[in-house]
Amino acid sequence: GYGFFLGGIGHDGHIAFNFRGCDPNKGTRLVTLNYETAAQSAGDFGGITNTRNKTAVTVGLSTIVFNKNARIIIMAAGEKKAKRVKEAIMMPPHALRPSSVLHEIAGARFYLTSGASIYLTDRRTEDIEIKCERGDISLLHMYHTVVVLALSLNKRVVHLCATDFLNDSQAFPIYCYWTKHSRPLTELTQNVEKFIIRLIERGVSCPANIRILHTSPHHDDIMLAYHELMHFLFTYNQNYFAYVTSGFNSCPDQYVMRVLQRVDLSSTKDVEYYLQSLLDIDDEEAKEEEEEEEIKNDDNDCLAPKTVQKTRKMTLEKIL
Repeated sequence: GYGFFLGGIGHDGHIAFNFRGCDPNKGTRLVTLNYETAAQSAGDFGGITNTRNKTAVTVGLSTIVFNKNARIIIMAAGEKKAKRVKEAIMMPPHALRPSSVLHEIAGARFYLTSGASIYLTDRRTEDIEIKCERGDISLLHMYHTVVVLALSLNKRVVHLCATDFLNDSQAFPIYCYWTKHSRPLTELTQNVEKFIIRLIERGVSCPANIRILHTSPHHDDIMLAYHELMHFLFTYNQNYFAYVTSGFNSCPDQYVMRVLQRVDLSSTKDVEYYLQSLLDIDDEEAKEEEEEEEIKNDDNDCLAPKTVQKTRKMTLEKIL
């Protein structure tokens, strides 16, 4: 066994490549990646086609926990891992929770970001209590706790009462902190409601006369994300688009090439419709060159269009 083991936890709760449902008594072996792990790893290997149904060598759970005096550190970051972290720490050992085998190792520790620990109720309660005692708990943290309380009770925020706060482990210290400063509870709940309404109103108040960079890993994500706002955003703003072309569920290079091949380069309408935003900068540079050439030769009346056309051709060759 190991004296020291450092690892992470996967999106399905696996340690190394010991997936959910695997035999915890097996040692080092060759395994075939399941779909969840293949998808998770795709970004590092250029797409899902390079990881699907591939095999890997993994150390077994039995080897990891063989030495009962081992020091084991598991690291996790981000809210996407929070559910699996909760299952590993707060639920009893089970084959569907591979990381739960660490319960039998006294020297096992999880090192987590705040996002990865959001479902660890005891830890979250302790954090809130400490911040309330120090007096440095933020309004956003309090508002979040109040919203979670309202959702758990299926009540409107403004209908929450003192009993609701006092019967909840995380809301309890917030109630004590708030009322300690002689502030009525209704002020807190009303402030939370106003905050939520302000967030919603800000989300539906579209910006205008600004430059917007739209980024996406897939060709239709932008339309799916804010389809109803597209007409307004595109009409009253200057828009740019960037698509990432690697990783799982991405817009692959082959798709981009097929789309670009649809552009009829002999058609001025097609070029202006699809590629004008990419050519604007080059047109400005061409005009500057034109002005410089005109100073040298005032008789060359055809230089300007030729310069712009040449620059556009060079730009299109780079794109395609």
